Amino acid sequence: MTQDTQGAPPPKSVAERIFSVLSTFDHAHRAMPLYQIAKRSGLPAPTTYRMLATLEGLGAIDRTPEGLYCIGPLVWELGVLAPTHDVIGQGLRSVLLQLAIRARMIVRVYGLRERSALCLEEVLPNGASDPGSGAGRSVPLASCAAGHAILSIMAEAAPAAPGLGEPRDPRLAATVRTVQERGWATATDQDSGSEYAVPIRATGRPPMALSAAPLPGHKPDQAPSHRLNATQEQRLLTEMNAVAGHVAKALSDTAWA
Repeated sequence: MTQDTQGAPPPKSVAERIFSVLSTFDHAHRAMPLYQIAKRSGLPAPTTYRMLATLEGLGAIDRTPEGLYCIGPLVWELGVLAPTHDVIGQGLRSVLLQLAIRARMIVRVYGLRERSALCLEEVLPNGASDPGSGAGRSVPLASCAAGHAILSIMAEAAPAAPGLGEPRDPRLAATVRTVQERGWATATDQDSGSEYAVPIRATGRPPMALSAAPLPGHKPDQAPSHRLNATQEQRLLTEMNAVAGHVAKALSDTAWA
């Protein structure tokens, strides 16, 4: 998450200043007034205003009806061109929706971003996204099933990809080895239930994962359908692997198109 940068040296180049403004936006700060953007970017308010005015003219920044600044369509259009971020552009949402409907779970696609799993797409059985999460949310790799699935791909790639590899933490490394052996990951939260994830191995793309988790607002003791028995678990994982394969093929076919 972006943090306030007061006290840090101010950005010097125009490009640095522009990106310092854009980087103030994150999942928890989707729309902000001028003073908040200036504070979070570490830039003077007049400079921030000029940057925002320029970006708004280019379509990189928009204004809400309340006058708050938010990310504009140009940033989205450029963002989906990134290797892992064009899941939406490949028309894959309908495939994810069908999985969400059958599983009665929330389905997400994650991609590797530094040491986090970045949510690239999210869909509930009703076709919507959860207002409390959604695309753009980052989760530490070590703290979620999707992250463990991504780490398993990184560990496989270690010999040919310096910088990737088995985690240094022994307990996390053991978890990743288990994921590699069985081909899927799971992580349980006492408040929301069990998340399942399988790797997405798309040629020419960074490590990715497909995740299925209990619907928001449902606790394990209120949602028996999410306490899966062995048969239900195997059925879910079989469907998830099929969808992950479909996503991987779609993304691999368009890797360098």
